[in-house]
Amino acid sequence: MRQILDPAGELVGPAPDLDDTQLVEMFRLLLTTRMADEKLLNLQRQGRMPAYYQVSGQEAHVGAALALRETDWLFTAYRELGMWLARGMSPIAAVGLWMGVADDDDLWDVNRYRVTRLNATIGTHLPHAVGFGYAERLQERDTVAMVVFGDGATSESDFHAAMNFAGVWKTPTVFLCQNNQVAQSTTIDKQTAAATLAAKADGYGFCGERVDGMDPLAMYQAAREAVERAASGGGPTLIEMLTYRFAPHSTYDGTPVYRTTDEESQWRQRDPITRMRAFLVNKGLWETGQEDDMRAGISANLEAFVDQLEARAPVSRHYSPRQLFARAPASLAEQLHREQQDAGEAPAALEPDEVWAVAEDPSPTGETRRLDMTEALKLTLHAAFERDQSLVTLGEDVGVEGGVFRITEGMHERFGADRVIDTPLCETGIMGTAVGMAMAGLRPVAEIEFAGFVYPAFDQLIGHVAR
Repeated sequence: MRQILDPAGELVGPAPDLDDTQLVEMFRLLLTTRMADEKLLNLQRQGRMPAYYQVSGQEAHVGAALALRETDWLFTAYRELGMWLARGMSPIAAVGLWMGVADDDDLWDVNRYRVTRLNATIGTHLPHAVGFGYAERLQERDTVAMVVFGDGATSESDFHAAMNFAGVWKTPTVFLCQNNQVAQSTTIDKQTAAATLAAKADGYGFCGERVDGMDPLAMYQAAREAVERAASGGGPTLIEMLTYRFAPHSTYDGTPVYRTTDEESQWRQRDPITRMRAFLVNKGLWETGQEDDMRAGISANLEAFVDQLEARAPVSRHYSPRQLFARAPASLAEQLHREQQDAGEAPAALEPDEVWAVAEDPSPTGETRRLDMTEALKLTLHAAFERDQSLVTLGEDVGVEGGVFRITEGMHERFGADRVIDTPLCETGIMGTAVGMAMAGLRPVAEIEFAGFVYPAFDQLIGHVAR
């Protein structure tokens, strides 16, 4: 296991190439994360936000986020507060998220920070990061996608799909598993028989490494090497961040019955903040008295953020339909107006270009001929691919063979293997990576050979494509 700082804050390995200013900034982010975490918990206990998932103990993930470049993207789940802050986000974005405040990118600007929003369906965002990395490479952009998840996600089919596709495609992906050794109450020995989670990477043909996840310097160095490997064409990496969650799983989880106080005490001796503070104090870069002023400032800022967010006017009834659709179906517009009428509200005025209504199909002009469905699809795809370079198709047998019904016949030779992609046999991976490709600006055509094969892809269809 890679370690640079021991629990006492002493160097036991080569220090990363960070100057004094960068080391102090890393510590400030660790402290800010811990203090913000405590404040957010208090806000939840006061009834000012519905729920919260603490990160206390896992703050060393700050190091991994600092290893990313400006061009890179971070795909997160929900327990990554320090990583969000390390990417330059204001704590108000996290406060707004957990308060459930409507956000039109004025708080959490996805494209500015290159951080995706919360994903609570465990592991389903992993294939997105793989597809995103594939698409960025295809469009000749220098981007690495880091995707963060917990140990429980390694039991999900999406984990297998993402790892397998990433290995086969050699995508610029860094898989960061925050192994806090318990998924809510399910301990790691009930998740896997593998000696380590990092060892799982071997089966997918790429590098895996276990890192002391309470050591921010080790996390930085391991992530930096993984990012450089991915950016240079060396393919993906799995980093197992071995850490410990000091707090319960969430604010709806009671006192943990799945671990002992002795175990908690032993892990608290490895606190990432304690060891980083000791390291900086020994270097003459930090005085413990600085933290009191810092804590007071963070608390005041968070209170101001909450007051600001609570003062926002509530969203109108027509907010959701307008957020869900560029052009709302006419039936939804009618439903909205009925609900407003029942509530005694004036009906929202929707402009004609905000409503989608079914119109008559245009009559063809010129010469026509009768085609069966297979031929019609084939001609349509060929014509669309010629016209639009952002189109790709992916699925089982769509490339060399041209599909089991020969709908993509000839496309592999005409448009190349990068746009007509023979994938592993995994519908979850096909649909999930297609979502990631679309996020990066491509227009993927995901091919599922038979209707009966689509069911494994339903999680992606319902949870992501439909949204």
